[in-house]
Amino acid sequence: MYPKITIGIVLFGTDFLRESLISLIEQDYPSRKVEFFLRDHSPKSEAKKFIKKELPKVYKKAKIFTGKNLFHSGGHNFLINKSSGEYYICASQDMLYSKDFLSEAIKELEKPKNKKYGSAAIKLRIWKNPPQPCLPAGRSPFFKWGSEALSSYLKKSQQGRGILDSCGIGITRAHKFFDIGQGEIDKGQPARRSLGEGGYDKQKEIFGPSAALAIYRKSALEDIKTNGEYFDELLHYKNDVDLAYRLQWAGHKCLFLPKIVCWHDRGLGGLRKRRKRSRFEKENSFFGQRAVILKNFSPNFSLRTKLATKLRNLLTIIYSAIFESVETRLIASLRKELRKKSKAIKKRVKASEIEKYMNL
Repeated sequence: MYPKITIGIVLFGTDFLRESLISLIEQDYPSRKVEFFLRDHSPKSEAKKFIKKELPKVYKKAKIFTGKNLFHSGGHNFLINKSSGEYYICASQDMLYSKDFLSEAIKELEKPKNKKYGSAAIKLRIWKNPPQPCLPAGRSPFFKWGSEALSSYLKKSQQGRGILDSCGIGITRAHKFFDIGQGEIDKGQPARRSLGEGGYDKQKEIFGPSAALAIYRKSALEDIKTNGEYFDELLHYKNDVDLAYRLQWAGHKCLFLPKIVCWHDRGLGGLRKRRKRSRFEKENSFFGQRAVILKNFSPNFSLRTKLATKLRNLLTIIYSAIFESVETRLIASLRKELRKKSKAIKKRVKASEIEKYMNL
């Protein structure tokens, strides 16, 4: 009844760990069915040391790996290769998890009608101004699940609904990728065309899940695995877009589960204006965008999609070259490798199946 699942988080630093890991470790899913893996990329294993000292319950439950910084893609690939669960939960440390998030998500995916889905996305709201009640120094408001502070916060968040962070990944005909609903107030309103009829409260197929919190069926990941990689380790940004694209090409669809809500304090991108983003973010976002298209674009797309994508690519390159001096030689140097990876992608569906998500 309860399939085994693996939760994987790549850690860097100790921000949010006390709140996030406690809310995750106290899920109502049977603990014997949960494999909890953490990979600490902190320079001196600060996260592992913090967990051992401050969160003994988490330390006892989790298996913590340390090593050099493999970034998001490499870190999760390492954990997925170690995992033995039927599902892999790609989670984040800057997230507050509702207590039934795991049980409700797996219950939906285990329904016979939903067995075709290789991944799932839930509704993420922005975790803004986390509660700071009057507690003894050093105590977290989430130290004990069910505490008045946490229960009150979750209740207020549900009532107020809050601001959306992501309802999954959206895609336009011009191959602009975006977090569906980001920045909108979640009032149950009809969504923009990115989610169509029913808005943000209706279960439906979408292009893919945000890797801030993504649920993958392990069999689907194994199906698209290439040279030991699930996430493409060349990509530090838009790696979740590339994975979503490859899963779609292989016929593994994504299901949006709107009734399940968690809260995210986004560290990269998001609602911050582009000029306030770091050079690392800009350059890797640019590279990721170009790499995703080089790998996944099909000559069988409609003329409308081809023209829209080529025009946007041209404008992006010109803008980056003039205003941001983004390093473009990296694309040229890796083009051959990206083309090689493109040939390895399993394209079992028609291009029109991908284009049905391009409704903007």
